[in-house]
Amino acid sequence: MPLVITRAIATLIWSFESLFKGTQIMKIALVVLLAGISLFAVGCQSSENTEGFKVYGGKAEPKQVLTLSDVVARADALKEQRICVKGDISEVCKNRGCWMTVTDGKHTARVRFTKSDACSEGFYVPRNAAGHKALMNGIVEVMTLSQAEARHYAEDNGKSVEEIEKIQGPQTEITFFADAVMISDGDKLEPPVQ
Repeated sequence: MPLVITRAIATLIWSFESLFKGTQIMKIALVVLLAGISLFAVGCQSSENTEGFKVYGGKAEPKQVLTLSDVVARADALKEQRICVKGDISEVCKNRGCWMTVTDGKHTARVRFTKSDACSEGFYVPRNAAGHKALMNGIVEVMTLSQAEARHYAEDNGKSVEEIEKIQGPQTEITFFADAVMISDGDKLEPPVQ
């Protein structure tokens, strides 16, 4: 447990002891306080097993992992906060691996590795990562893609001309700007494009 939290706990216990010295109220308050602290400490730890995951981009921190459904439900509240999201990779850019889409079975989000339109400013993931699990650190935004952008992404992913032409008008989507990605079964992935 970090030193700051340990000191805060000690201060709280001392405060309770001073206020309710030797009383039944103090004992009850102390039990409630310790139970709350225990739940907080457990809630801050990730239960994600990252054995065999390979990291791309920066430092991956799989703590307080959110599901994609959590992110979709709270996208506006989470804006500009660095978070960790888990999902299954459903698509990867076939050209360079400069974006991917992830799903949790209910929702899908696009994951980009730079906010710039030039994908060369970010990092790349293996183009054969579809079907693998991912943990991603970064920020979420609700974006509106122009018809041309949406068609470009479909073309990058090898969609047919018929599928591309079905994309009409602006498309609203959840976009996750990842600065680090962990992908399962890293030993089974091709190296990313350099």
